[in-house]
Amino acid sequence: QADNRLRLSIVTAWQLIIVISLGRQAVQSQASMAALKQPLPYRLLCLLPNQSNYQFDMRYILPSQSLINAELTRRGLADQFSINISFEASTCSNLAAVPAMQYYYSGWVDGFVGLPCPESCSQVVQYSNAIWNKPVVSIGSVESTFRDPEKIKYRNKIFARVSFDSGELMRSILKRIFITNNWSRFFGLYSWNYGYTKDGCSLLMMDLNKEWQAMGKKAEFMDTYGGRFSDQDLHTAFTEKIGTDYSGKRNRFRKAPICIEMRLCGAEIFY
Repeated sequence: QADNRLRLSIVTAWQLIIVISLGRQAVQSQASMAALKQPLPYRLLCLLPNQSNYQFDMRYILPSQSLINAELTRRGLADQFSINISFEASTCSNLAAVPAMQYYYSGWVDGFVGLPCPESCSQVVQYSNAIWNKPVVSIGSVESTFRDPEKIKYRNKIFARVSFDSGELMRSILKRIFITNNWSRFFGLYSWNYGYTKDGCSLLMMDLNKEWQAMGKKAEFMDTYGGRFSDQDLHTAFTEKIGTDYSGKRNRFRKAPICIEMRLCGAEIFY
């Protein structure tokens, strides 16, 4: 199931990049489309780590090429576009800009995809925005840096994000709960795991912390360092935290404390 989600996310990313770029450049009118004798070649550079604990790497992505071709055929686009996909290692660092530069200045690329890490994505997006004017679709980069419309550093009309477990929905739900109940304090108890679970959890906690600061509320977080707590352990940890730092102030909670277990994130969130 996880592999299917990863591949479907990649297919969605490539669909977006085709629509964004070809919609702006190649498909200027119905007449120009009708004049095409051969499928229009479209060259994508997919920048991903070869192997890592991140959400995406080449082990998951390489098998998805057949899904892309099948989706183009299903949508009736196979006769109009031919896709050439190249893969290069991004190493989840700013070195991802090196192969991106090589492909761009060699005239080998029409768009970029992949870039699951903020370090690699930010470099390519900045160059594309300032110089290349090529579309960039990230399949990660869910940090608030790429979302905040007021503080975002990477302005690019053709930059889009695709991700299935960024935690944005849970973050918005928790924010609404806080506003509705007028709660002022937050305590998050979570465990870091491996792979995409680890990243999803840390990103969610970062976003929650930013939300609480913006709302002028107190937020605290405790990492269990990989420990698997039983229900009793969780209750004890929560009770001790309330007794130590919130002693005599339990009446600030309008309702009984709530625990939400986030299976994708590996986190237990308490109010």
